[in-house]
Amino acid sequence: MDLTAPDVGGTRPSYPDTRRDDSVEVLHGVEVADHYRWLEDPDDPEVVAWAARQQRLTEDTLGGVKSRPWFDAALTAQTTRPRAGMPVWREGHYLISRNDGTQPQPIWYRADTLEDLLAGGEVLLDPQAWDTAGTASVSGLALSRDGARLAYARNDAGSDWQSIHVRDLTTGQEIGTPITAKFTAPTWLPDGRSLLYTTFDHGAQVRGTDTTGLGSARLMVRREDGSDEAFLSFPEEPQAMAHGQVSADGTHLIVSIVTGTERVNRVWVYPLVTAGDRTTWGEPIKVVDVAEATYDPIRLDDGTLTLLTDADAPMGRVVSVDLGWAARGDVQFAEVVPETRATLAGAVAAGAGLLLDYLDDASAAVLYVHRDGSGGVEVDVPSGALVGLDGRPGRTEAFAALSTLSTPSTSFRLILPQTPGEDVVVERLELLPAGGEPAEPAYTPQRRRARSADGTLVPYFLAVPKDGRAGPRPTLLYGYGGFKIPVLADYRPGWAAWLQAGGALA
Repeated sequence: MDLTAPDVGGTRPSYPDTRRDDSVEVLHGVEVADHYRWLEDPDDPEVVAWAARQQRLTEDTLGGVKSRPWFDAALTAQTTRPRAGMPVWREGHYLISRNDGTQPQPIWYRADTLEDLLAGGEVLLDPQAWDTAGTASVSGLALSRDGARLAYARNDAGSDWQSIHVRDLTTGQEIGTPITAKFTAPTWLPDGRSLLYTTFDHGAQVRGTDTTGLGSARLMVRREDGSDEAFLSFPEEPQAMAHGQVSADGTHLIVSIVTGTERVNRVWVYPLVTAGDRTTWGEPIKVVDVAEATYDPIRLDDGTLTLLTDADAPMGRVVSVDLGWAARGDVQFAEVVPETRATLAGAVAAGAGLLLDYLDDASAAVLYVHRDGSGGVEVDVPSGALVGLDGRPGRTEAFAALSTLSTPSTSFRLILPQTPGEDVVVERLELLPAGGEPAEPAYTPQRRRARSADGTLVPYFLAVPKDGRAGPRPTLLYGYGGFKIPVLADYRPGWAAWLQAGGALA
């Protein structure tokens, strides 16, 4: 396909009229005109009709593009590729999501051994059974500590609102009534009968088109009898939100408190007591009570909490704190892994140590260290964008997943050493049946740098098809700048099809 050849001509499309009204809002004493405020209600018949006219214009215009059938076939070949997520181990079960390429949503599978999972496993959750339109999806799941119950979060029609369900894995029956939640992952307390979740004051409407203000976030506990118990909220801080994770030994709940989308947080640690089938908690140890930096909890061992932070280290470092001293008001952080020139993008508790995810000049590098920071060894994974990393304290098995511009996620099993300094064994996993793969685009990846207005050199990737043609060619330029989320050279179906068509990608 020659993207440089003229493909469609004619006159400029006639765009539908968009009504302007006289809406004015006073913000901090300033009148702000908002002529298109009426478009914010997606259920308004006038807005529905306006969107339909825009859709017709788009289809009429693109229908005249001669190469559209070819590109449609190339893109379809990519979007219908069979794909699989990265395996994880949870409470005695191996879990994975798979899609045969034709399903609107991936299906979750489980098995008792990795070998059984690679052979197929058994269906755990199939969203296609919930919604014939294919708009219901799984946004999170968690197994109880005894592996007997599954909590999963379901989203419908693209909404951020979730309904959390509990299923008995022995009988297959749903337990209790669903929980309305948002921006949360279901978290079991050690009793295996109580669920921690986040919800908001205004949670009655769970549609994606609902534009009602959320109100205050509330961290709640759903008990087995169906009652909801308040855990933590900040009514005086309407944008504050808390999320919790239980330590591997079940002795503490580590709560991160954020405000809005700021990349700083507080960290409170609650001691947990489980008696019989009920977990309760004590007063929090306020490890970080002033949000001035990012503190991401990694693991808790023998009263020592390990965290990833950018405090006094913009590229990231790992620190630890003694909870016994912190409970007495003496919070002192000890450095575990110092800052380097590469960005420490993430850290995972695994085995007796930590798997560290570095971005070295925008390329992935994985390091394994003992939990005290000693014995660092590089994990020999192939080049590409790291799209998954998972492990568990005390388990010598972990998983990583990488992708490239032309290939979806490829997963690897990591066998971790029990002696600091020994190598990590890396095994590639075959998670899908062979055959039926579309032709991968042949391209040359290049590393480039662009100079920004203030002189800063910004690294980027340039992918150019190997078709032998010189000179200018249509180029997609993609970038992103929010929430400390880097753009990596990973797989996206549209990018692979674009490269196959002869376009370049920056």
